[in-house]
Amino acid sequence: MSVLHKTKEVLVVVKDVIIDDLQSHPLDTAPWTNASVYLGAMLFFGVDLFKAAVTAGVVALAIRYNYGRRALIRGGVAVLFFTLAAWTGIIPDPANWGRLVHFVIAASRQ
Repeated sequence: MSVLHKTKEVLVVVKDVIIDDLQSHPLDTAPWTNASVYLGAMLFFGVDLFKAAVTAGVVALAIRYNYGRRALIRGGVAVLFFTLAAWTGIIPDPANWGRLVHFVIAASRQ
């Protein structure tokens, strides 16, 4: 088999599976939107790209197949607001939270 023949087979599958499927019903954007929110937030907070991508993929598949869909979507909104608050400086950077907790504990003991 030549490369062109294999490419033609792949394109036929793409047309049959993806394009015809999208024409039969609208695209569900919630899994991909929330996966991108989780991916962006994890990358912002310093998680490795591989770990963030795997987590985003699991979130997208879980939402797509209705495993905790509502909780993950609500969690995605919370993660989005939390990340935006940390990014704008409204709340301190998570790297400083350990020192803040120790300071609060030390202050409460006095």
